[in-house]
Order: sequence, then C-alpha cells, then structure tokens
Amino acid sequence: MADGMIQKEAPAGSGDDRDFALSAVPATATTPSYKIGIVLLGANISVPTLVMGGELGVKAGFSTTVTACIWGGLILGLLAGTCAYVGARSRVTTYVMILRAFGRRGGEIINLLLSVSAIGWTGVVVMLFAETMVHMAHDMPPVGRLSFWAVSGSILMAFTTIVGFRALDLLSNVVLPLKIGLLAWAVTVAIQTYGTGFIDPSFTPVAMDEKTAVSFIVGGWVVGAIVAPDFSRFARSPIAVGVACFLALGVGYPLVLLGSSVPGILTGQRDLLMTMGTLGMGIAALGIILLASWTGGATNLYCASLMLSTVFRRLSRKRLVWLSGGIGLAIGLAGITDRIVPYLVLLSAIIPPIAGIYLPRFFLDQRAGLVPLVERDWHAGAIVALLLGIAAAAIGQIGGGFLTGLVALDSLLVSTASYLILEAARQHVARHTVPAS
Repeated sequence: MADGMIQKEAPAGSGDDRDFALSAVPATATTPSYKIGIVLLGANISVPTLVMGGELGVKAGFSTTVTACIWGGLILGLLAGTCAYVGARSRVTTYVMILRAFGRRGGEIINLLLSVSAIGWTGVVVMLFAETMVHMAHDMPPVGRLSFWAVSGSILMAFTTIVGFRALDLLSNVVLPLKIGLLAWAVTVAIQTYGTGFIDPSFTPVAMDEKTAVSFIVGGWVVGAIVAPDFSRFARSPIAVGVACFLALGVGYPLVLLGSSVPGILTGQRDLLMTMGTLGMGIAALGIILLASWTGGATNLYCASLMLSTVFRRLSRKRLVWLSGGIGLAIGLAGITDRIVPYLVLLSAIIPPIAGIYLPRFFLDQRAGLVPLVERDWHAGAIVALLLGIAAAAIGQIGGGFLTGLVALDSLLVSTASYLILEAARQHVARHTVPAS
C-alpha cells in the first residue's frame, strides 16, 4: 500500500533524498511512535505558541481562553491523530497523498498553498529569534541589529533542516525539558508577583470572542495537524502514533497556550520578551527562547521543503530548504508578526478542507483495495469540495455561524461531505455509462 501512493518513476532530483520526500519510508527507517509525539510536542512549545498564548490571554481573558483551548484542542487533536494514523499506514508524506486526492496539477497547487503557510510561520519564528538575540546582544554592532540576527537565524535553521528528521528528533529531545521548565518558571513567577486575580472573569476586558479565539487556536497549529504524516510516516505503529499526535496537539498544545496566557494576563504584555523582562527572568530565559525558535523554524522549513519537492521536482531538497528559508526571511522582515491574528484566522478557514479531502480519499482506496497511483492531472470533485469547504468557512466567519459555529470545523465537515457525495456520484455515473461501440 505504501509504495502504491507514489509514481512508478522517481522524479528527477530525488535520488539522493535521505528523508524519502517522494517515496515510501522503508521499514528499516522507522522509529518508535513516542518519538514522533515528542517532536510534535517539542514543536508545540515554540516561541510563536508562547506569543499566541500571551495574545490570547490579553485579548480574551482566562475564562474564554480555557473554553477556547478545550474546543480548539479537541478539533486539532482528532485531526492530527487521524492524519498521523494515515501517514503511518501509507508511509508517505502528506503531499504525495494530496497529489493522489487532487490530481498531479491540482495537488501541486494545494502543496504550494501549504508551503506558503509553512514559510509564513518560518518568517514569524525567524523574527522572534532575531528579537531575542538583539535583547541578549544589546547594542553591540553589528550583532545588535535585527536584520543581522534574522539572516543568521535563517542560516542556522536551514542547516538543521537539511540534516532532516533525525536532527529535529535529537534537537527536540534536548530542548523540550528546557522549554517546559521555562513555561513553568514564567507561570510561577507571574503568580508569585501578581497573585491569582487572573481567574476572575472581570480581571481582563474581553476584546476577542470565544469563536474567534477557537479559530485563532486552530489556525495556530492546523497546518501542523494536516502535515502530521510528514513525521508519522516514520512510525512503526499507526495506532500508537495516532494517539501520540492526539495527545501532542489535543492536550499538550492547549496546555502550553493556557500556561503562556497567564503571565500575559497578569502583566498586560502580549510580547513574550517584554513579559519576561517585566518578570525579571533574565538571560537564562532568553537563551531557552533562542533554542525554542531554532527548533520551531527548522520544523517549518522541513515541512515547507517537503511540500515544494512535489512541485519543483528537478530541484534537490537542499535547494528547496534554502529557497524556503530565503522567502521566509523576506516575509519576516516585511512585518508578518504584526498581522498574526488575521493570518491565523485565515489559516483556520482554508487549511482544514484539504484534510477533509485527502483523508477520505485514502480510506476509500483502502476499502476498495486500490493501488492509488497518481494518474490524472486534475480531480474536479476534490477541487469543488475544497471550494465548498472554504465557502462554508467564509459564511461562518461573516455570519457568525454555519453548522457548528466553529469556522475550522465547518470547513472540514463541509469539504468531507461534499467530496464523498461527489465521489459517489462519479462512481455511479461510471458504473452506468455504456461504452460507445
């Protein structure tokens, strides 16, 4: 089944790919499922997530943040767990499965869309990395300049990404305990300094409603949930890795957001670096933030390079990493971090329908016992279902509700239902069409 997801002939430029970007992961290259969960959990405790938690706390307050974390975590956990299971069963990347669902040309367009989102996140992380280094280096020229550290951070993340999944695995194992310690430290110091008044709903003026908060949370990691197969394809057990990814995004990610919201609420600072300065946490905290930025940027570049490898098949993955890093750097310097909320709400609307199509395609192929080669350029039903899912999200965003009232969930359900209906209709027509004599 795994080998059937790829084309019969390996694309040019992929022969030296040690991370199996366009081929199935062999059994000899698999790893225990818990390691996949650690990688995703380590990616969760990233600088963007900590910044998101502060933003969420300041704008929504603690009570709304708790409710939004429960719903957002449930949506992401179920989505990530299912995608991870499919990745371990197929042993191929998300983007090869997307090619099967949407067709060669249609899939390339979808993969480009996903790559833009991952590269955008890279830009966010690079700038946070640079801001941290500026704080640590103070005014020493040229190392006190934001652009110097943005370029240096991009290069460091690109080198880590080129090594591949095993480098991310090693880095996550080293940095994860430090990041957990940092978060616990920040929450403890904030409560010791300011007390527990944040629990009172009237403590924070609410500037973000519950539905927007859920969309904000889902948008923050929906791409990570969708591309879980990029990591889970290395897992030995589909069920175990599904559970591990559910726990990482369904439990770990909401807890990180909730924890990082507390210092933000108490200090009134959305900026993580300002919050740590206010709490007097010093250079050690900045050092951990630096490591967190490193892992987050490398993870996003890793996914972006895999996405682009299905489109630009004559380019080596190394070149695609440098290309993604360069574009991410440019986006970061252009100021994407100032537009983080609308960016995440947009992602929560347009990304879930992609999973709503490639997941049922996989299970339909499994049920029929088909060898799912990428044989066509376009699958019209998949494109229509994707557009309907995005339309459902737009209606929900403008009108305040569609099916469930949650934009990400509406778009996912509508795209899945539309695709299954259109696919059933296509098969019905194919069975009852009389061949011309």
